[in-house]
Amino acid sequence: MKARLDIQGETYFSGSRVEEIRLTNPALAAYAGRFQSAELDATYILSLEQGAVTLQNRENQPKTLIPIAPDEFDAGDLGRVVFHRDSDGRVANLTVFTQDVRSIEFQRTPTGISN
Repeated sequence: MKARLDIQGETYFSGSRVEEIRLTNPALAAYAGRFQSAELDATYILSLEQGAVTLQNRENQPKTLIPIAPDEFDAGDLGRVVFHRDSDGRVANLTVFTQDVRSIEFQRTPTGISN
């Protein structure tokens, strides 16, 4: 599927549909762990539950993360979560992007290493 938006002869958008990303349980397990933000004084706990990665923040209900690109997930009203890997290919930290805030960094805690 392709889409294109032209207004007064100028192309404002042109693109193709991106295929849905499907990750295996071992691939999803790489994202599980504890991540802390010094900036927010907050900890996110990511878990693998029933074939999906969930994010828990404080006493809030866990949010299911939906993969949208390699190492990038949609977290609903929490925004986008982008994972970053170290030189060995392990998930080392994550960055959260919301409509109001950009680039909030969370570092994986030593007890949060699962891969």
